[in-house]
Amino acid sequence: IDTSSKKIYISCASHVVFVVNNEEIKMIEGDIHSIGGMFSVIYHPEYSVHEVDIQDDTAIYMFSDGFQDQFGGENNQKFMLTRFQELLFSLRKYDMQTQLEKLKETFETWQGTNRQIDDILVMGIKLNN
Repeated sequence: IDTSSKKIYISCASHVVFVVNNEEIKMIEGDIHSIGGMFSVIYHPEYSVHEVDIQDDTAIYMFSDGFQDQFGGENNQKFMLTRFQELLFSLRKYDMQTQLEKLKETFETWQGTNRQIDDILVMGIKLNN
C-alpha cells in the first residue's frame, strides 16, 4: 500500500482478491503457481503485480476458500465465489466491524445444520483517503 501515490500493489498465488472502490468491485486473479512446496524448489515462479488506485473508502478483501465452499442454503449447495463477491459488495457501506458481524450471520444462516467443512479466513482492510 503506497499512500503517497495512492496505489495498492497486489500479488496473488492460486487465489483471488476483491477490491471495492466506491460503487465497483474488482476481482484480481492470482497466478496459477502456489507458494512453497516441491514445485517452487524446482521452478522459481514469478508473480504478477496488479496496481489499483486508492479511492475514497477503498476496501481490500483477502480470504480462504472456506466460506464459498460451505454447503447450505435451501438446496444444500456450495455458497460459491459469485455469491460471496455479491455479499461483500452489498456490505461495502458498513464499517468493518458491522461487515464482520453480517458475514458471520450470513455464514451461520447458510450453513444451517451442516457441519463446517473447512477453516474460514476473511480479512478486510478499508483505506480512507
